[in-house]
Amino acid sequence: MFGTLSFNTDTDTSIRACDNCRLRKVKCPNVSNLVKPINGKFQPCAKCTEQALCCTYDRMAKKKGPKVSPKTLDLVLNQPWELTDQIATVHFEKEQQFVVNSSPPPLEIHVEQPNQLLSTALTSYFQNNYTTYPIIDLADDNESLLQGLRLANMIHSYKNGVDNVTQTSLLDQVQQIHLNRLSNPSDSVTLHSVCDSIFIHMAMTALGNTNKAMVYLSEAHSYYFLCQPTENEPRRKRINCILTSLRLETGAHHLSTEMPSYSFDELTSLPYYGPLAHLCDDSYNHQVISLLLWHTAMCVQRGHYFSSKG
Repeated sequence: MFGTLSFNTDTDTSIRACDNCRLRKVKCPNVSNLVKPINGKFQPCAKCTEQALCCTYDRMAKKKGPKVSPKTLDLVLNQPWELTDQIATVHFEKEQQFVVNSSPPPLEIHVEQPNQLLSTALTSYFQNNYTTYPIIDLADDNESLLQGLRLANMIHSYKNGVDNVTQTSLLDQVQQIHLNRLSNPSDSVTLHSVCDSIFIHMAMTALGNTNKAMVYLSEAHSYYFLCQPTENEPRRKRINCILTSLRLETGAHHLSTEMPSYSFDELTSLPYYGPLAHLCDDSYNHQVISLLLWHTAMCVQRGHYFSSKG
């Protein structure tokens, strides 16, 4: 069944593979070798060590999946797509309290460095865009996506009439993305390339340029099929869900996509324990992915209905 959600939890937590091995569906070496703790602490598994990932094999007490109340789950599965801002609002009211409690005292002179610019862009994206476009993953290196993130955030400001974002500034930001592409000597196409095209499609749509919006949606689909293999399969599949929805919503039936038929676990973000982890905790991400499955299923269902009507 399309979009099947599985909320079952493991009952046997005596031996549990690390999250990275579980997400990649490979056998955790520590489980195979029945690794025991040394001085009360488990050692990271060989696969995590090889890929320089944070191993969670030592977190034996962690249960699978977040705790979600039936009331919250009903809200997520039954609410209209237009109400997604409520999820973000509730989450980031809590996140703002985290920032207030953990932020260092402000400096008298503050100049944002490149990593700070990226952190600012990611924070704004997860506050304003992630519920409807969950195509970004904190576990990835997002430095090359900075200009695309800024465009997505500007679109949100433009549509809401804040931050003095104008049509000209939107087009200037689109031009910046094109300049970055031209200056990049690499010929490889990545998931970031697909996201940039989706963001430009969003900008053209917001500006009322329907034909240009269709061009960039077509570009996003082409880039998706040209993408190099990625270790982040959950993100690739979430992007496919968005591309499928956009294709069906805009009537772009000439475009082809992989028909999404994913389980909840297949779309779950890769583990991330960095300084921005509070932006997308398990509970928030659980709601967003549930909503993505629901919305994609509705779009596909409507697409089949109109196709059958001829």
